[in-house]
Amino acid sequence: MTWYKEQGPKSDMIISTRVRIARNLADFPFAAKLSEEDAEKIINLVWEALKPIANDFSLIKIHKLSPVKQQALIEKHLISPDLTGGNFPRAAIINRDESVSIMVNEEDHIRIQCLYPGFQPDEAWNMASKIDDLLGETLNYAFHEKFGFLTSCPTNTGTGLRVSAMVHLPAIAVSGRMTGLLSQAVKSGMTVRGLYGEGTDAQGNFYQISNQITLGYAEEELIERFNKIVSAVCEVENSLRKQLAADVPAKLTDRIFRSYGNMRHAFMMSGKELINLVSDVRTGIYLGILKKIPFEKLNSLMVLTMPANITGNNSSLTAEQRDIKRAKLVKELIFHDEQL
Repeated sequence: MTWYKEQGPKSDMIISTRVRIARNLADFPFAAKLSEEDAEKIINLVWEALKPIANDFSLIKIHKLSPVKQQALIEKHLISPDLTGGNFPRAAIINRDESVSIMVNEEDHIRIQCLYPGFQPDEAWNMASKIDDLLGETLNYAFHEKFGFLTSCPTNTGTGLRVSAMVHLPAIAVSGRMTGLLSQAVKSGMTVRGLYGEGTDAQGNFYQISNQITLGYAEEELIERFNKIVSAVCEVENSLRKQLAADVPAKLTDRIFRSYGNMRHAFMMSGKELINLVSDVRTGIYLGILKKIPFEKLNSLMVLTMPANITGNNSSLTAEQRDIKRAKLVKELIFHDEQL
């Protein structure tokens, strides 16, 4: 079920779906005021609460990992940047196929994340809810009868639920309608961010759409609203793709073929360049001017060729050596069966 290794529903537009639930323990201060001793206690309490299913999970002490290994987890979208840095006790509890990641002592004591390929908000929510129920059997959640689950940031108070989709919207971007989409998303209680979420820029026409509101709605209502809005965005993108395919501009055709050629023949390639190349190649596949390349292979490139993942255990690699290795890996993953 690893999100970047498999295709899911609507994978031509939606790379992955994530559900995240924020929880805090009533017997401890919020994370910002947490002592190291209490932070260690919370890690142990969460791990103990997962005992019935612990065989499928690994406990990773984030503060004991090297910066490269921490960054590799960020690049896989398994943890957030806020979970890293310094020696303060923080942990990630991740299952074998990396579809479930539980961050401990991030902005909140507990953040349950379920990450699925394609568009699967209901499936991701069902899994996250099961994990939440299991933890709730033995942990004393901070809960208020009027306000719901209490969180460090008021915008998460209520259900503590965030649901998001990583989407590829090249036709909307080419048509110049992205600004209108952003405005409409805000009016609908959604937010649109860059590839790595809050505080990041959009690259290669890849975006994250997520709900802004968690208070005043039941979880199922939030999921339903999210389904409707993302589906509506996909309908607009699909309609614009059809229009674009009927008369592909020469400049766009040229850019797509140049990107395909660079992926196939470049000797060096930066991470940012790769994201844009993948976007153009995906667009060429949608428009029918490039042969089909499995989307999961392109998704894998967006993870496995990022700086920390491509560095692996060889932390001595220079930026130039990474760029050379990245270009080589692209050829191996995408063009391995072709004569170059």
